Parts: sequence; C-alpha cells; structure tokens
Amino acid sequence: MITTGVGLAVSAVRAWTRLYTLGLPPELRDRRRDEIESDLWESVQAGRTDATLAWQIWARLIGGLADDLGWRSEQVVGVAPLVFRLVATLGLITFLGLWLISAASPRIPEPPAAPRFPPLIDPPPPPPPPPPCAPPGFPSAGSSPSDPGVKCQR
Repeated sequence: MITTGVGLAVSAVRAWTRLYTLGLPPELRDRRRDEIESDLWESVQAGRTDATLAWQIWARLIGGLADDLGWRSEQVVGVAPLVFRLVATLGLITFLGLWLISAASPRIPEPPAAPRFPPLIDPPPPPPPPPPCAPPGFPSAGSSPSDPGVKCQR
C-alpha cells in the first residue's frame, strides 16, 4: 500500500513527465512516459520505508529536472530546439533566482511593543481641608448659647 507521502511524490513525477513530454510525437512521448513509470514501479517495489522512499523520489525529481529538459531539447529538430533550450534555461534561472532570493531575504522582525502613554484626563483634585477652628473665646459658627457647637480638634 502506498502512503500519502509516496503517493504525492509519484504524482508529482508523473505530472512533470507529462509536462516535459507534451508536444512530442506520440511514440516518443509514450516510450519516455513508460520508462519513467517503470522506474517508479521498481522504486515502490524495492521495499524501502515510506519516508525514505518519498524523500528519494522527490530528490530524484528535483535533481533530474535539468536532465529531463536536456533530453527534451534533443528530441526535436530545427529551430525549435534552440527556442526550447532558451525558454527552459530562462525558466530554470528564474526559478532558481526567485528561490535564492526568498531563501536569502532577511526575516521580518517583530514590531516593538506599543508605547504606554499617561492618561489624558487628570485625576480629580483632593477634597478641600476642613474649615479652621475659631480662636479661643469666640463662639464657633452655628453655635448658640444653649448649644456649645462642634468642638475643633487642635
């Protein structure tokens, strides 16, 4: 049984094979696709662990891209091979350049913490002090002869 990792790798190889053999004469195209399919079948039947097999298939796919494009450019005759080689080379250089730029670009740093500002509204003022006490011998405010009034603390 093929696991998801191996299945994805095999599907990627098949898709790449269909792409670079597109436009070839049918007998040449089918022969190349059969060669790749046979190689995939032998790899799956070899009895390796699934993780190892998936990595091996991916590595062979990536490592063989230039060879596949070279094989493809040898299969056509006339002006088309030159155009194909030019487009394939520029595409490969563009892909590798973008990959290198993305790998070498610095990581975006975390933004600094937001500043803490003092509150915009002042707190309310403290309550006023109590009124002063009347001097000795003077009656305090609001007192009557029958009511001695509130005594001040001195």
